[in-house]
Formats: sequence, structure tokens, C-alpha cells
Amino acid sequence: MQLPETIMNLIAGEQYITDDIGMSDSSVLIFSDKVLKIQKDNKESQNEYSIMKWLKGKLTVPEVLAYEVINGKSYLLMSKCSGKMACDKLYMKNWFHCLQTV
Repeated sequence: MQLPETIMNLIAGEQYITDDIGMSDSSVLIFSDKVLKIQKDNKESQNEYSIMKWLKGKLTVPEVLAYEVINGKSYLLMSKCSGKMACDKLYMKNWFHCLQTV
């Protein structure tokens, strides 16, 4: 996979795993302390970057470490937040349980 030079310099050969929990059409690479989201460049990917920058200091959100758009793909490198993803099996299981009790 060919990554932008700026991002290559920031990850410098670090080991990663590919996310298989999220429900995004993006490719998500998870490093020990950061996450790289690669997706088709479109209004949604541009909005995601803009919103994260705007929320910085207002809410706990990942810090944007780098953002590049090359050849129709956006590359968003961000710090890794602690905790579980909202789509984690634990939360999804509880959500379905709540629906059944209503």
C-alpha cells in the first residue's frame, strides 16, 4: 500500500492490525498509539476531518496528526483514544437487549 510521505514518516514502520470491528467502508489500520483511516475522498471524509478539528478542546476526540488527500483517497492519521468503540459487541448486545425490553 502506497501511503503519503508525511504519514509514512509519522508511522515509521510501526506494527499495526487491520480493524475488523468498525462498520465503515474505510480501511482502518490500528497502531499502538494511533489510527490511520483510508477512504475515498468525498464530502463525508472532508467533513470528518473538519469536525474533528472543530471539536478539539470541546470534547474528547482523537488528535489529528496528519491529513492528506492524494489520488482520490483521504488519509486521516489520528491519535488513539482509550476505551471501546461504540460498535463494540458489548454495546451492541446491550442496545439490542434494551430494544427487547421496551
